[in-house]
Amino acid sequence: MNPAPTDAKAVRIEVRGISKRFGDVTAVDDITFRAEPGRVTGFLGPNGAGKSTTLRILLGLTRPDSGDALLGGIRYRDLPRPAHTVGAVLDIAGAHPAMTARAHLGVSAALAGIRDHRIDEVAEITGIAGFLDRRIRGFSTGMRQRLAIANALIGDPQVLVLDEPSNGLDPAGIAWLRSFLRDFASRGGTVLLSSHVLSELEQCIDELALIDRGRIAWAGPLADFVADGGTLEDAFLRAIVTAALCGGALPGLLAVIGPENANPPLPGLDTAAGVEMLLSLTSVLLFIPALIGTVAVTSEYRHRTIGTTFLLAPRRVGVVLAKLAVYALLGLSYGIIASTSAAAAVAGGAALRGETLGMPWSDLAPLLVRLALAAAIYMIIGVAIGALARHQLIAIGVTLGYFYVIEYVLMLIPGVNRIYPYLPGGATSALTDFTFLRDALSAELPAAAPPAGLSALGGGLVLLAYAAAAIVLAVVVPLRRDLR
Repeated sequence: MNPAPTDAKAVRIEVRGISKRFGDVTAVDDITFRAEPGRVTGFLGPNGAGKSTTLRILLGLTRPDSGDALLGGIRYRDLPRPAHTVGAVLDIAGAHPAMTARAHLGVSAALAGIRDHRIDEVAEITGIAGFLDRRIRGFSTGMRQRLAIANALIGDPQVLVLDEPSNGLDPAGIAWLRSFLRDFASRGGTVLLSSHVLSELEQCIDELALIDRGRIAWAGPLADFVADGGTLEDAFLRAIVTAALCGGALPGLLAVIGPENANPPLPGLDTAAGVEMLLSLTSVLLFIPALIGTVAVTSEYRHRTIGTTFLLAPRRVGVVLAKLAVYALLGLSYGIIASTSAAAAVAGGAALRGETLGMPWSDLAPLLVRLALAAAIYMIIGVAIGALARHQLIAIGVTLGYFYVIEYVLMLIPGVNRIYPYLPGGATSALTDFTFLRDALSAELPAAAPPAGLSALGGGLVLLAYAAAAIVLAVVVPLRRDLR
């Protein structure tokens, strides 16, 4: 026996401009999307993107700072009989291990004002009828998941909100769940489904809401997202195939879904501004070569291999300069791979969308070269940080703290932010001509926006000055300090 939603009782999910902050962290930021009756809507995004927060707001477990999350035009906490409207699976651990499955479902039924015969019905639907009198502590993960789904169905709801419902299910269980959800929606039910298993998600859903860093990046039919007859997994693979090379993932994702579908809309790929904006996201990852340099040098101190090196080659200046040359080439290689991967992802996205790239390759090539040079310089800066700190965790903390915290804080302080153009981040923006962050701040926070940056030549000279200082430090420190 299956629950029987009807069109007469159809309930639409509407999320309207909800925002939520936890202290200084913005979990979700002005997100809006719908899940329609008779459709299965996938809610997709990376870990930490805001999916769980959104679902908890929808179900009245977390209060939004602004906006509304409605079920049939009503907030969850105002529903007269919520269990008859919405069934939810958010956490399979929400059952006491000492209770039997029947007792657990009985408590839920009592709270919802539902007769006990419904327990046997949902147990039959979910395949746990033979386990009702067993204690939950003996259940496998898959059986706990089926119990959680049974609990969600206890009120014969019109809406299902499910967070990773296939976790722990065996192949037969996954096939059952897929069939059940399609059948539920076909009879007018509304399903909002979050999952990381893209292949399974694609076989269930009709619509897709994609959330990234707390904002909706895409909302619409699945067919529009997976262009050219591809699969959901293919669409994401096209976007993240260069993730291992550190640089092409986010530009590729935005290129595939279309910048105009981002929130807020971005310049299109058929404009030079749109191409530059997407490629500029690669420069955000320039801390990676700095981190590699930091880890490589501190690893030599940590494992004391630097002592062995200097025993075999006591002329330290030559050894250090040779190492710096290798690190610079490694950084240059990283920059070339990351920037060209990002460019290829952007070009591929434009081609998939039938657009002409808004920047000729003759103009694109110099930008890629500048990014590669910046990566080499950042690698050398990382080597200097590692040589100064020696302790690996301290050096990593300093590197990440500077590039991801200190520079951004300095950029936001009026008056102090005058030095931003001369910091590595500001100089890199000038060298690559990627000024979208400064321009965005100028539009949103005019009083706190940093001043106009240097020219590309000026930015390059400032970065070279940092590289020269880093080389001096990397050479002098090993000469002046004893090895322990």
